[in-house]
Amino acid sequence: MKKTLTFKILGPFLSAIALLALLGGWAMTRFASNQLHARAERERGASVEGIALTLSAADALLQAQVQGAMKTLQALASGAASPGGPVTVGGAQVPDLRFGGMGVANRTEWVDTVASRLGGTATLFTRQGDAFIRISTNVKQADGTRAVGTALDAQGPAARALLRGEPYYGLVDILGAPYLTGYEPVKEGGGRTIGALYVGHRISTLDLLARPIAERRILEGGFAALVDAKGGIVFGSGTVPTELQAAVVSGAGPAEQWTIQRQAFAPWGFEVVAAHPKSDVAGPLRAIQFTIAGVTLLACLSLGVLLRMILQRTLIRPVGAVHDGIAKKDLTVHLDGLSEDEVGDLGRAYNASNEQFRGIFRGLGADSDRVASGSAELSATAEEMRTSSDEIARVSERQRDGMSRVRQAMDQLTRLTAQANAGVVEARDRSAEAVEASHSSAQAGASASEAMEAIRQATTRMTSAVGVIQDIARQTNLLSLNAAIEAAKAGQMGKGFAVVAEEVRKLAERSATSTREIRALIEEVDAVVGRGDEAVRSSVASLDSIREHIASLAAAAEQVGGAMASQLSTKDEVLGLVEATNLDIERSVSASTEMAATVAEVARTAADLARVAESLAGTVASYRI
Repeated sequence: MKKTLTFKILGPFLSAIALLALLGGWAMTRFASNQLHARAERERGASVEGIALTLSAADALLQAQVQGAMKTLQALASGAASPGGPVTVGGAQVPDLRFGGMGVANRTEWVDTVASRLGGTATLFTRQGDAFIRISTNVKQADGTRAVGTALDAQGPAARALLRGEPYYGLVDILGAPYLTGYEPVKEGGGRTIGALYVGHRISTLDLLARPIAERRILEGGFAALVDAKGGIVFGSGTVPTELQAAVVSGAGPAEQWTIQRQAFAPWGFEVVAAHPKSDVAGPLRAIQFTIAGVTLLACLSLGVLLRMILQRTLIRPVGAVHDGIAKKDLTVHLDGLSEDEVGDLGRAYNASNEQFRGIFRGLGADSDRVASGSAELSATAEEMRTSSDEIARVSERQRDGMSRVRQAMDQLTRLTAQANAGVVEARDRSAEAVEASHSSAQAGASASEAMEAIRQATTRMTSAVGVIQDIARQTNLLSLNAAIEAAKAGQMGKGFAVVAEEVRKLAERSATSTREIRALIEEVDAVVGRGDEAVRSSVASLDSIREHIASLAAAAEQVGGAMASQLSTKDEVLGLVEATNLDIERSVSASTEMAATVAEVARTAADLARVAESLAGTVASYRI
């Protein structure tokens, strides 16, 4: 995935900012966590300490009230104590208790007097064995009736103290409820404990304790509670259901999610508990963390947007302009308003390079035009040279055909000359018989005349063939001159072709020279044959004169024989010249073939140059200059 310059710059910077923000957030979270835990600990401690102080004050107050109530009850029961007869109390038979001879079973005056004066509860106990039975009390049961006939808890500290004959002041469970109590043994004259006096206050009815605890709340969802020795909730905060408080205090399932602080209140055997859900700390902490994360994210985004705007104005926009100019191949782009920094230096360097490239590409455009023009001219020259080469090849072919006809004519001339020579020999041998065989001589003269005519016709054809060869040589010479001119136009590329053209010209000149020599020889042969023909015709016309001048005929025959020998010798020279001409023609054909190959190479080179020029022109055209 392609990464932009903005991302490459902003990424590390924002990452560093985010890292610093995270570190700061972590530190702030730690600080907030410590503060929240400290606050929770302070609130728990304050609640525990506050309740403990309240309990101490309540204990002192209640102790004073118990002492006062006990004195009041003792004052009411000031007569001598003695056991009485059996009485029915609450459905049970128990010994009565007498003070000053008055039984107190089922009588409520004294206990109600204490309650009306000092509050709380009061009871008169009678002893039955080791048990202490309530025979007069204002302590009520759950159904609202007085708890007469009920026994004091034999396992409690009060019962044990009374059996020892000792008073007891402290917390006692009475009918399932805690009371701050005072017990004084009632003894008969012999010192035996026969009953007991009781005064006390039920803890759960004390507004002095109930209101402060009910109003306490630890953090958002915590509570404070006063727990008795059995683990029951005596008083608890009104903000949390009692069942939940009991479950937390007892250590049941929900307790794992709570932070609990306990402090024992030794005078009563109670326990002060302050607890709050762990979420009361974790929740605000998470809120703080989310707030820090949100602020960090918002700060990073704000910084990112601000930095991006700055980068866009100072870096991305100039770099983008440079990129667009390069991508669009637009060399006319000029960056303005550049800053005095590295980015501005880049823009100025880009402007300078565009100026340089415009000059370079203009020069390249002109060069490509010149190359294209030169390649076109070179192609045209190559085409002309190819045409000339083809023409030379055709002319050379015609020269070859002409030389073939010359050879054929020379062969025929040889045969005719041989025949004529045989006739001359025969005429010479038979000159002595010329007179007797005049008729034969006339026929021989006629034959010689016909042979001479054939020879003249052959020489005429040879002359025509030599004329053709001369025409071909002249045309070849002209073509070689044209080729040399075109090679000179091609410059360096046409040097090889110029050499070939020069060789062709030389061959053409040699062919012309040879044909002139052949023509001279043929004309000489023709002259000789003409003279021979005239002599033969004169012999035929003047058979009688021949007959008379046999010596002259013999001399003429000798002359004709010499001429025939000379003609045969000339024939050999003509054949040699024909062979030389054929070789020159072959070299001319080879040179024209080589010239054609050179022309093809020149054409390919011109095509390559044209393609290079076209490619260069296309490259230059793709840039806007």
